[in-house]
Amino acid sequence: MEQPELSGWHKLVLERTPRGEFTSADLYVHEEELRSRYPGNENVQAKIRQVLQDLRDRGLIQLTISGKWQRVETSSSRPPDGRSALSDGPRMTGDVSPQVHADLVATHARALEAGELLSPDRAQADRTRFRQLFGPDVLRQLDGEALLERMHGTGNKENLTYWLEFKDDDEFATRSYGVIAGGNAAKFGLYRTREGQWVTGAGKRQRVLSLAEAVARARQHRDQIVRAVGAIERLGGDRSDEAYRALQRELDDVAPDLVDTAWGHKYFALLFPEAIDSFHVRPYQDWNLLCLLQRPPDAPGRFVCAGRFAAIAALLGWSQVTTMQVLSRRNGRPLSHYLVDVGHVGPEGLDGLLARSAIALPGAKTTDLRDLPSDRWKDALRQRVSLAFPDLDGRELQRRTTELGWFVHDVEHGDQVLVSRGQEVLAIGRITGDYAFAADDELPHQRTVEWLSVRPFVLATPESLGGIFDHVARPENIIAVRTALLDPQLPGPPLPPPPPIPGKGDEPPIPQPHRRRTVPPLGGIRGRVQAILDRKGQAILYGPPGTGKTHWAERTACDLAAWEEHGKHFDELDEASKSAIRGPTGRVRLCTFHPAFGYEDFIEGYRPEPKASGMSFERRDGVFKRLCRDAAASTERWTHFLIVDEINRGDVPRIFGELLTLLEVDKRGRLAVLPSGESFSVPPNVRVIGTMNTADRSIALLDAALRRRFGFVELMPDVTPLRNAVIKPALPLGLWLQRLNRRILQHVKRDARNLQIGHAYFLDRGQPIESTTRFVQILREDVIPLLEEYCYADFRALAELVGEKIVDAENQRIRDELFTADRATEVVEHLLALDPDLATTRVVSDEDETATWSRELTNIPLMRRLLQEGRSAEEILEVYRARYAAKGKTDEAWVAGRVATYRRIVEQGGPVTDDDDELDDETPYGPSSSTDAAGSGNGKTSPIPDGQA
Repeated sequence: MEQPELSGWHKLVLERTPRGEFTSADLYVHEEELRSRYPGNENVQAKIRQVLQDLRDRGLIQLTISGKWQRVETSSSRPPDGRSALSDGPRMTGDVSPQVHADLVATHARALEAGELLSPDRAQADRTRFRQLFGPDVLRQLDGEALLERMHGTGNKENLTYWLEFKDDDEFATRSYGVIAGGNAAKFGLYRTREGQWVTGAGKRQRVLSLAEAVARARQHRDQIVRAVGAIERLGGDRSDEAYRALQRELDDVAPDLVDTAWGHKYFALLFPEAIDSFHVRPYQDWNLLCLLQRPPDAPGRFVCAGRFAAIAALLGWSQVTTMQVLSRRNGRPLSHYLVDVGHVGPEGLDGLLARSAIALPGAKTTDLRDLPSDRWKDALRQRVSLAFPDLDGRELQRRTTELGWFVHDVEHGDQVLVSRGQEVLAIGRITGDYAFAADDELPHQRTVEWLSVRPFVLATPESLGGIFDHVARPENIIAVRTALLDPQLPGPPLPPPPPIPGKGDEPPIPQPHRRRTVPPLGGIRGRVQAILDRKGQAILYGPPGTGKTHWAERTACDLAAWEEHGKHFDELDEASKSAIRGPTGRVRLCTFHPAFGYEDFIEGYRPEPKASGMSFERRDGVFKRLCRDAAASTERWTHFLIVDEINRGDVPRIFGELLTLLEVDKRGRLAVLPSGESFSVPPNVRVIGTMNTADRSIALLDAALRRRFGFVELMPDVTPLRNAVIKPALPLGLWLQRLNRRILQHVKRDARNLQIGHAYFLDRGQPIESTTRFVQILREDVIPLLEEYCYADFRALAELVGEKIVDAENQRIRDELFTADRATEVVEHLLALDPDLATTRVVSDEDETATWSRELTNIPLMRRLLQEGRSAEEILEVYRARYAAKGKTDEAWVAGRVATYRRIVEQGGPVTDDDDELDDETPYGPSSSTDAAGSGNGKTSPIPDGQA
């Protein structure tokens, strides 16, 4: 039959298979839409028409006329069943594909079965109560301080801002209507500080208001609410994009202070639940539309997408509230998508990545990037890349630095990565692991992934700028990814890893004899341990779990050994030298005591040995005896160290036996006769460092003979290393841990001081964690089980520590359904709700913020605490050196002068001079983070400025 002209609606089947064939898939194109989407770009419009014409000419498609629109389909496919929403003249915004529709229905059924959906009656009751307290008619009748308190009052829980952000109980389930927790109180445009001042703005833009000015500001908010309500009421039932673009423009005019805030959007969504969605920030709105395979509207604003969600709810036959909950459950948080060019991952290509179950990038010269300082990581990374690749020009250096920065710092668990060859995607994977460095791999920079699909497809438009690791940003390409994941071809079992390639340099060189060096005094905790070892020969580091006891024991021993042999810190040595110092036969060895560990393991004993003629018993030397023998045989008289981890878990008198006496410094070298009849002594060049968890056993319960022969160093939780870490959306990690330990002291009571949670739980290679997912994993897998033990299975006490939203005290269980990657942010928000002022800690002025934090951690209070702990002058100076180095201040004389000033103030009791005042101007978390800014305070771009769904 004669081929018709291409005009009107077209249904084109274009999905490309790995063999280059065309099979069934849907794409709707309308002439009018082409012109509106590509205005004035005739070339693009002509190109799309040419694609259709070319497919027809090649016989891959055939055209037939059907009603008002044309159906274009492959000759092998069946005509579509049912009616498309796009066939009814003007484009309807609620269209979803059959696969997406089935997925939504299945998600709804699972949520309903799990009891996760709010009932219609409860939703209606919540909205009625909200209107009774905060509806426009109620606010219109209030004025003066009554209006101010009803809208923005703090110190009580009956104000509008509290209900919108935190009120989540039997009276009002605010989380079911979208979450705006996070950021700080500045997002409401008006708030009262803990000192009772009314302020607006944040950080350097903060301004204190008089009561009259605060009332005027609240009145302005009220009047804008009333005008905006009228505009939404005039919307009627029109759900088209154009109607909502017009609404956005009107709201921009009548409610300029509210229209681009999450709290304003949530307020209107509660009043008009069938017209306004519950995703209160644009990134979440766009993400959920992309997951529905719809391109979000191009117009800016928080209200332009609402018609889409209203139309989808109508199509599904659910309320808007139910639809929002189902979408949230199915789609989760907005994911970032990244491209890895397969041309840069070596000859193994995709097969190599599948075998590793990882995404991997080249760049061994840049070394391990996990040790980048958290507060200056961008500058440090650029310097590392510049040193590794000195020949790169400025643009290439910037590109390589940016790519590694994304890979190391920005990628989060759950984000998706596409292995591509040009515009063709070969595989899709989900990030499941933190950044790791494999020094022996040709692709050393790695992150583990779960492969989701290995079915190739073509991106709609080019993304990559020619780099190794790139962002996927174009909406049409993300839609292509989501479409591919609806029908993936999953990979088979991973291929075995390739065998290592033998080469030179596999064996470490034999270390040559060195001259023994004098070890300088070490600073800080290492210096305290060093002093005890010099005086007594052995030390025990004790304290609550997670305070870094084993870390400091190993670091002290390794540094002392390295300085003695090489004249430098252990971290500055090459790998061969490190291996010679630390290991099973090195100068620093480790063992762990436990109830079954005995004299035979530590000193010597008879062990069964199978022989051809039967079983016999042979005498074997234990770990301590072998160390002492090697130390005595050392021609250079190197000091040898034994680290005894968990020393209190063993029967120490039985394990040490007669050698407990020989540990004393003045008895070193004295001979003792072992049970075997062999003479033995403890050489002078042996040192023992033990670690002890006081959550298991107090030092008061240790054997008196043991206590007399060991010196003790107490390590308590120290939130200083966490001072700059913020877990998204707005949880200051150090301050949160400090508050948690305070609650432990308050509620656990018995020996609570030794049961606090240490800061090391939240450190990775010495740097504070930043991933929300990682934080939630640590909370559930490490911290909560420890707290359960402390509370003796008293779930009400446990709820006092971490909150009733995390602990179901009535049913005596942890709400494990919260601890998934897509709900990690929700857990953080529950922690913020337990301690709401944590979320507003960072909104006060620089002076007020510093005063809040410095009560515990900064400057003069820190000096007071260090002196009370008996720290030496060098230890104190090292603490402040680290603090100022993190802020880029390294001048030794300047730091020493400041430390001397702090010490004078504490020891003499003041007064504080004007010069002293300037010392307390440091903001521990960096610049104050406004909720309406895109930054998260840690150098990363946040997709959720002031809230999320």
